[in-house]
Formats: sequence, C-alpha cells, structure tokens
Amino acid sequence: MYTGRMMPPPSPVLPSGIRGDGDGKWTIERGKDVPGTTTLPWDHRGPVAVRAEEGSRATLFLAVPATAGGEQILGADLAAGSSLMLIVLAAGLGEVKIRQRITAGTNASCRLLNVTLGGKDVEQDVCATVEGAGGTSAVDWVFHAAGENTQRLSARNVFLAREGGGEIAMRGVAEGRAAVRCNGMVEIGEEGGGTGTYLRQDVLMLDATAKVDAVPGLEIKTNDVRAGHSATVTKVSPEELFYFASRGIPEEKARMMYIRGFLGEMLGKIEDDTVRRRIEREMEITLDPSASLPFRASNGRAGTARGDTLA
Repeated sequence: MYTGRMMPPPSPVLPSGIRGDGDGKWTIERGKDVPGTTTLPWDHRGPVAVRAEEGSRATLFLAVPATAGGEQILGADLAAGSSLMLIVLAAGLGEVKIRQRITAGTNASCRLLNVTLGGKDVEQDVCATVEGAGGTSAVDWVFHAAGENTQRLSARNVFLAREGGGEIAMRGVAEGRAAVRCNGMVEIGEEGGGTGTYLRQDVLMLDATAKVDAVPGLEIKTNDVRAGHSATVTKVSPEELFYFASRGIPEEKARMMYIRGFLGEMLGKIEDDTVRRRIEREMEITLDPSASLPFRASNGRAGTARGDTLA
C-alpha cells in the first residue's frame, strides 16, 4: 500500500568486481579491474559512499536526481594502488548543497569530472585529500549557468605526502543574469615535497548582465614543489556576434556554437559514448529548454529524463 514515502532507486545490475553494501555504499573489490563505465544510483535520502580497495580500478557515473534538495554527500575512499574515475552530473536542480569528499592513499589515483548544468541555487564543493605518497587527484569541472541561475562552486586539492600530483581545471559559461562563483585551491602540506600540480579556471561570459568570480588560491608549506595557477574570464563582444550574423548565422545559434565549442574539449574526455551522450543531451536541454517539451521534471522545471537511467 502506498504510504506517501519516496521509494528508493532501483538496485542496478552490477558488474563483477563491484558490490553494493546497502544504504548507498559501494565497493570496488580488491585487485579487480572493472571494464567500461558503471552507472550507480544516487539515493538522495542519505550519503553516497564509494570504497576502492587495494589495486582495484573502475569508472563510475552518478547523476544527482532532479528532486534532490538540502545537503547531498558523496564520499570516495581510495586504498593504496587503486584507480577510480568518477563522473558526476548535476543538472536542472533546485536549491541544493552538494559535498564531495575524496581521500587517496599511497599510489592511488582519482580523477573526478563534475558537470553542473543550470540550477536555481546550487552550492557544490569538492575536497580531495591525497594522504599517501605518489597519490594523484585530478578534478575537471564543466559548468553552465543561464537565466537567474546561481552557482557557487569550489574545488580543493590537498597534498599531505610526497610526490603527489594532479590538476584542477574548471571551465564554464555564464549568460543572462546568472551568478557564478568558482573557487579553486591547492594546498601542499609540510610533507608534500616533490608534488607537481596546477590550477586552471576559464569562464566564458556571454552577457554583461551575468556575474562571474573566478578565485584561484595556493597554500604551500614546503619547498621542492611545482605549483601554479591561472584564471581567465572571457567576454564575447557584440562585434564577434555580428561576425556570425553577417554570415547568416542567427545570434542564438551563434551563442550555442560558442558554448559547445568552449565546453566540448573537456566533455571529450568522457570515453563512454552512452554517458557522454547523456550529458550532451542534458546540455542541450539547458541551452534550449523548449527541446525538452512536452516532458516535465518532478521539480516543476522543463526536463526529459533527468535523474533517469541511461538509455
């Protein structure tokens, strides 16, 4: 009998080497090399936790459901010698805070790709801590905000042991009256000698009415490191749009071409065709909401299959 409570997402069919431990907890088993990309459900009723055991290797895709609100938490713990790629999609959300916490042990390697599209008021922050020597953490972040969207995005890499590595790359577009703040921070502790890292932030501002802040930071407590940062905010001038118009390309189409070109390189890092198409579909909805009609997401916004399983 229906009780009025939201049902949990259906359990996925897991490949060999990944097991579900209940309550949103997932484990990549020791020494297992899981092929392809595994899609896991995001149960917004509680924290989502991933554990990569020693010597394991996997790529995981998770989509934050459109109905998610309050505080959402994703944790990932990488044991020694493990390798994990996480692809996280947050599209068409309402008011939500998303916390992502990653720890990496000795010689562990983590790559995170965040894709944040739209959202009424989205606060999303990543903190990746490399605790073991030779560990790496790379964070790539693609974002797009339009209309009255507000996004506050923060990415932080912390290196506490020797010979660490990995970059942060944040790349996004703001248009309309959207407000975006993207903070990037790299911290290297006293035991982090020999670490090499870089922070890069690139934002395309399509309208003068958009508000963009790109704030990079470095905190280094030791010598013998290679670290740097850069931040750019690029504005599209009326003359550039006129160039397209003079060749018969309408302004709206020209703007979409700019956005696709600006973000396409980073999305090209997604090797799985199904996942990449899913994200590209979500981006098309963000750029042109009418493309999703007559469907409507459960949060009242136009949408197609946001939060659904991959097709």
